[in-house]
Amino acid sequence: MRDGVVFTTKRLIAVNVQGLTGSKRDFTSLPYKNIVAYSIETSGTFGLDAELEFYFSSLMSVQ
Repeated sequence: MRDGVVFTTKRLIAVNVQGLTGSKRDFTSLPYKNIVAYSIETSGTFGLDAELEFYFSSLMSVQ
């Protein structure tokens, strides 16, 4: 697993792994209280892709 999101009881933590070897990682911790909107896009009947997007009061958006 390279990139991922962990949902805790108080915040979500996004992990972004960069580079070919994955040695550079970016961790972002975002509290739920700053979420102002969200968007969900589901896949079709045979698709396995879905997207969840959050909009925060202090940032533009997190995908």
